[in-house]
Amino acid sequence: MRLLTFEVPDDFSYREGDHMEVFPENDPVIVDRLLVALDFVADAVFTVKEIGTGVNPKSLAALLLNRGQITLRELLLYYADLSGPLQRTSLQILTSFLPNEDNFNTLREVLNNAGAAPELGSSDEFAKKNRNFGDLLANYPLLAQALTLQKLLMILRATQPRRYSLASSPLVDPHIAKLCVGVEDLRVSDHQGLCSGFLTRAKVGHVVWARSRASQDSFHLPTDPQTPVIMVAAGTGIRLLVLVLEHRRAQGIKVKEHGGDAPFRLFYGTSYHDMTSLRALVNAYVEDGTVLVEAAYSEVDYPRRFAQQILTRDALKIWSDISNNGHIYVCGSAARVGEGVRQSLMHIAEQVGGITDPAGWLAGLKKEGRYSEDVFG
Repeated sequence: MRLLTFEVPDDFSYREGDHMEVFPENDPVIVDRLLVALDFVADAVFTVKEIGTGVNPKSLAALLLNRGQITLRELLLYYADLSGPLQRTSLQILTSFLPNEDNFNTLREVLNNAGAAPELGSSDEFAKKNRNFGDLLANYPLLAQALTLQKLLMILRATQPRRYSLASSPLVDPHIAKLCVGVEDLRVSDHQGLCSGFLTRAKVGHVVWARSRASQDSFHLPTDPQTPVIMVAAGTGIRLLVLVLEHRRAQGIKVKEHGGDAPFRLFYGTSYHDMTSLRALVNAYVEDGTVLVEAAYSEVDYPRRFAQQILTRDALKIWSDISNNGHIYVCGSAARVGEGVRQSLMHIAEQVGGITDPAGWLAGLKKEGRYSEDVFG
């Protein structure tokens, strides 16, 4: 996980809990390889003035319609989705572009079989070897002979911005925005995400195209400092931790144990127990009375526990906070943390609070804006 800091212009305004959409750039090394493979002149310019009625609205051709002049390098660097998985429709279109010549027969058969598959899942052998367009072209260099710029614009999809929760408070510095981004370690993985990989490569001073996006109102912190707050985060959900702690410190709000106004508890889970920088950051907020923190390190804790399971352990405190108009915020994986926290809270409501319809109770909390999730797939 990386904590990235951006200097933002005056018109980049945001509130705590909002998002930032980043427009990623492809790896320049991959772009240069494709320019060579496709025999493209990098600085040649083109304009898309019209497209046919059957062109996919998500294609590059549709995106670049009437956008003005663009160089071929800019096309591959900024606009083409070179990292996304290959779509069946794209493979079918690609197959239709192959010349009716003997030397293309094997390639046509491969693409026909892949394009006819029910889905290009991770278990499919073709999908494993051809994660994206760059891999496909590297594995089947003959393909480049069948592609013109016009055909490429119809096959490739446009890059979409990636949305991240902001991990900073505008109260500290409105000209600074921070993101917490999880990055695949290439020592143990052969593939990085498009945007996370781009942000890993970006050097200090690199200009990043981005925009702010408001989050749901319920995900902003309560304005009354006496309102109890319970936060649960895991993995890259740490961004919630960094944001809220920074914001509460800037407001000068402390927990009751340090002479403050209200309970403020954070439960954090991670599989990495040796995150010394993270622990030092969290400890600083604990020591100055900003927050009470409980951490679960799944690799070393015995019995093995996760963040949501500490909620059950501290059920009496949790129920007391909720009963006093407490607000709950959850950030992390939807399948693991999101579902796990919901189950833990319903168990607490049923076993401690005597709630006979815990699912309906939780739905009521959400409707009141007292239960909010910022979860991802």
